[in-house]
Formats: sequence, structure tokens, C-alpha cells
Amino acid sequence: MKTNLLRLLIFKFMYSIRRTGCFSYLIVFIGVLLPQLSLASQSSITQAAGSACRMKQQTNTSVESQALLNAKRQAVEFAQTHISVQSKVSNFKLEKDIIKSFAEANVTVLSVLKKYWDNKKKCYSINIMAEVIPVNSLLANNDLLMMNNPSAPLTVKIWTDHAEYKTGQYMTIYLKGNKPFYGRLLYKDAAGNLLQILPNPNRKNNFFNGSVVYQIPNAEDAFELLIEPPFGDEMLTLYASTAPLGKIDKVNAGAVYKVTESSEKIAYKTRGIRIVTNQGNFKDDNYRKNKLVEFAETSTNTVILK
Repeated sequence: MKTNLLRLLIFKFMYSIRRTGCFSYLIVFIGVLLPQLSLASQSSITQAAGSACRMKQQTNTSVESQALLNAKRQAVEFAQTHISVQSKVSNFKLEKDIIKSFAEANVTVLSVLKKYWDNKKKCYSINIMAEVIPVNSLLANNDLLMMNNPSAPLTVKIWTDHAEYKTGQYMTIYLKGNKPFYGRLLYKDAAGNLLQILPNPNRKNNFFNGSVVYQIPNAEDAFELLIEPPFGDEMLTLYASTAPLGKIDKVNAGAVYKVTESSEKIAYKTRGIRIVTNQGNFKDDNYRKNKLVEFAETSTNTVILK
């Protein structure tokens, strides 16, 4: 158990003196970022409703399944409408690929908000929080174009100052989005331990402006990132959304936070976004009443060179 704990960054905090004479935390960072291994995805999170009424000899399960299918269809329609209104990009091929990717989207039910039968047990209704996941292969081919276009779906990027690192070197992380977003940066080590690097106890702001490159660590952070063994595969993950992200369980670990739940729960709870109604003046009444936010996730594997 003692050996495993030593792999945690939070147990490797120690004071170091910068050339300025100021004190700061020194975080032992056990990884090397390889940008070519980066993975990214976009999606939309929205509330949707569906209903269905019993046909002759139809079972309850069949009616409920049809209502859920209708709710998923509505979620896709909301996402398509949002994209068609918001994504006014000048590149015709990019716009075509964006629209097509959402037209062929899959839907994941994040939570069921309400479900009920009417008094006569004839019709069933369901309200869901859904994630509409476009065909990301179509968007991945246009990643650079979307990163430079604030009208495209939310796109975020994460990279480091060098492609390779050796023990004793320091790492600097950079992140950027094509439009304003709320973000959370997590680090997972080879032993599966999770740390939240941003926001942190000293750098609490999790809102980032679009088209701006942010550096980690910077003057607000009370740590540095030092490369050191042990060896193994690790990962940096950036979650981003146009609305505040859902809360996750974590504890203060000095200059950063230690996350106290699994990666699966983090991905799910981060998507527990509080959605507010769009305020735009749209002719489409369904769109005006719709509640939808854009979501993006990007991750990069890390490893130390021997």
C-alpha cells in the first residue's frame, strides 16, 4: 500500500524555491505527453420528451419503448436545429459534415427526469436528459477548421511544450477552445489514481475564453510539473461545456484535488449539467423552448521515456 501511495502526485508535494525566491509546490508528474495519441469528441446535452399510446394488443413494455424512442428522436431534432442555427461556418464542406454528423447521431440517456402513465393507462410519457453524440469521424477530419471557427460545435485541444520528456524535465500543459467554455482538467496515473489539476485550490476559475491559449501551471498555480518514474501509461483529460459542469467528489490535496470516484462516474457526473433555456430570438418555437448545451471531451495518453 505504501508503494502505491508514493505513485500519487499528492504524496510527492515538496517545497522548492524558484529563481525569484518565492516558494511553490513541486508536483512530481509521472508522464510524458504524446500529442499524436490525442482523442477528442463533441456532443450536445439536452432535455427531451416523448410519449406513445397503446395500440390494440400492445404491451406496456412496447408502449414505453416507443415513448423513449420518440424522446430520443426529439433530442436529435433539438441538436440538429441548434447546429443549423449556430453553425454558420463559411466552409461549405465543414458545414455539410457537421450537419451530417448530427443527422446520424446516437443518443445516450443520461437520466430519466420523469415518466408516467395517464389515468386510463393508455398513454405513456417520459422526459429525459440525453447526450446526442454525432458521428465524430466526420468532425475529426475537420478538427483544425473547427478549432479556428467559433461558430462550429464546441472544440477543445490540449497539448504540451514538448512531444517527449525524460526524467528531471518539467512539463507545461496548454489548452484552448474555439469558443468560451467551462472546463475541468484531470490527470490519471499508471496506478489509476485521479487528480484534478484545474480548477484547483489556488486557481478556482473554471471559465475559459475562446481562441485563447491557457498555460498550466501559470502564476496562479502553486505547483510545477516534474517528470519522474515510475513508468506506465497515464492520461490527461479535458472536459468542456458551454454550461457549468456537473460536480464530482474530490478532496483537497494541497495544490490540486484528489478525485475520489471512478473514471466512469466522473464522465457521467461531469455531464450532469444544469441547463438553462436558450435566450435567442428564434422563429422555431420548439427550439426557443429547448434546453441544450454543447459538450466536448479530449484526452491524451502519457508515458515516460526510459
